[in-house]
Amino acid sequence: MLSPIFIYGSVLLLVSWHFVEGLQGEKHTLVKRGAIPENCYHRCDGGCHYGLCNCNHGWTGQSVQCSVRDCSSGLYCKNGGTCVENGKDYTCVCKDGWSGKDCEHVDCSSGLYCKNGGTCVEKGMDYTCVCKDGWSGKDCEQVVCTWSGHCNDRGTCVPISTNTDYTCSNCASGWTGKSCHLIDCSSKVYCNNGGTCMGDVNGGTDYRCICEEGWTGKDCQLINCSSPIRCLNGGQCHLQNDGKKFNCTCADGYLGDNCQIDMCSPYKIADIVFIIDVSVSQDGATFNEQKNFVKYFIAQFPLGRDHFQFSLVLYASEPHAVFNLRNTYDNNTIIDAVDNATLHVGKRGATFTGKVLAFVKDHSFATTNGGRADVDRYVILLTDGMSSAPLDTANQTKLLRLSYPNIRIISIGSGEFVFHTELLDISAYHLNVYPLRGNDSVRKVQKSTMYGCERCTTAYSDVVLAFDVSSFNYGQLDTMLKTAEVLISNLHTDVNQTRVGLFKYESIAEEVFKFGKYTTSNEMISDMNKHIQKKETCMKDGHCSSRDLSALLQDISDEFQMHSDKSRRKAVVIFSQFIFDNYIAERIQNLKENGVIVIIVGEGLDANMDRMFQLSTNPFFTFIIGKELNTPIDVILALMSTLEYDICFDQ
Repeated sequence: MLSPIFIYGSVLLLVSWHFVEGLQGEKHTLVKRGAIPENCYHRCDGGCHYGLCNCNHGWTGQSVQCSVRDCSSGLYCKNGGTCVENGKDYTCVCKDGWSGKDCEHVDCSSGLYCKNGGTCVEKGMDYTCVCKDGWSGKDCEQVVCTWSGHCNDRGTCVPISTNTDYTCSNCASGWTGKSCHLIDCSSKVYCNNGGTCMGDVNGGTDYRCICEEGWTGKDCQLINCSSPIRCLNGGQCHLQNDGKKFNCTCADGYLGDNCQIDMCSPYKIADIVFIIDVSVSQDGATFNEQKNFVKYFIAQFPLGRDHFQFSLVLYASEPHAVFNLRNTYDNNTIIDAVDNATLHVGKRGATFTGKVLAFVKDHSFATTNGGRADVDRYVILLTDGMSSAPLDTANQTKLLRLSYPNIRIISIGSGEFVFHTELLDISAYHLNVYPLRGNDSVRKVQKSTMYGCERCTTAYSDVVLAFDVSSFNYGQLDTMLKTAEVLISNLHTDVNQTRVGLFKYESIAEEVFKFGKYTTSNEMISDMNKHIQKKETCMKDGHCSSRDLSALLQDISDEFQMHSDKSRRKAVVIFSQFIFDNYIAERIQNLKENGVIVIIVGEGLDANMDRMFQLSTNPFFTFIIGKELNTPIDVILALMSTLEYDICFDQ
């Protein structure tokens, strides 16, 4: 305590000052003015009056002591925190999002800041947000629709609610939901081949399929070979094309794509209708060949109401019946009627195959024209497969099958150019497609009607696949390899069945493998894809041109002479564009003269089509594969009935 003395004029003043140490280190002064000396604690700078403290804002207390925090002052607990007095101290109950003595610090852990997955970074009384893709703003609350992830790259993002949310429009087929993230089973994108889609996996973001019998896989897209509907009557099922297709090795006595046809049943009679295309695309020489085919066919069967009945229909723009089923008398009479059929100039024109199929359905098999309800029915169609109204042809084919479920349609390719795609579609089974020349189709009908299994057997061929690699670009060669894969996969190549050899030509002629080296299609395809590849150098110089393709043909001729069984049918499938074909016509003619069927396969409009038709055994054995011509790779299956065929024996 200090008691300073002041002399003011002649007056002596004595003043007592008391200094008090505050609890927080402050100095407080109490001026004594007649009051009992007391200390005013905690911010009493306002002075004392009559011995009482005038407490600073934020403090209160009894008498002369400002010793209690005043929570009502609003000085404590910021940002909405609740102040709780605790004598000379206080505590704050902070609202969510704040922390600290006075709730003065942002609390990022509260989750109140940075929406939509943004990361909160504390900065004292403030914060910043690191937003995820697709969001912006102080709290990442603004949608950025230019980011494709909102709709999972499957739709169009549309901002809503003042840009704080979004929805997706135009979701891709198969998807629905706010973010195009939910499976839309009603879209029919999922579960093929009659499968039922169930969008109940992972909260609707995935699906499962309940497959129809005979199918398996995520989308029921794969053949289930273990299904009882595959390869009936003891047949063995073999998967092809990565499980998307199959073929059957049928037990003795059965045939058909599913081994559904019983070939060993007792003698079965049939009504057989021949249809001959006489449109302008079929010349007189072709018409004579067609008639000879029909005459030979009829000559193999006994005729009559209790045996076989035949009808002949000619067509171009309109159908015309030469004779009906009820006109069947005896073989000679019917054969003479075929022989006397003529081309009427006025009746030729475009090729309306759909019309003639409708005519056969409505008239040829009608009971009024001799049709019988309890016999097998055959339609044998001789055409080039180039109908003028292909959609109508397809529709009328379906209607014909619906009207006569037991009917079998056999397509015979004839003419200067053969479009195999339509022939395969009409017949619905590749083993029902044949070339005009030869009697394989006759034997097929004999086996399924008269002879049965004891008098008919399946014969197999020796087949050489020859690739003129130099004539193709990379894309064309890939198409040719896939075409060959389809053929190999459908051939029966076990011991004593079809034997396949492989040759190639690029800069030189090479043998890849001989007859009989492999007995499984997978082995052949693997070796083929390994060796049939285009070399970079052959794209840059002329040494890899097919000018010397004759060397390859000579090697093939030698292979047949030295290693092929004389009893076997022989065929060579040449994959080439025939861009350069000097000196090869003679080699190919030699192959033909030695009984080798010459089959030519090219790709697209770059193929030398005219030359290919000249060099193949006949137009049926020329294949131009490619999208430009609407000929998929599986048209090569039209060869199957030639390479694996029936031989029947008279008793």
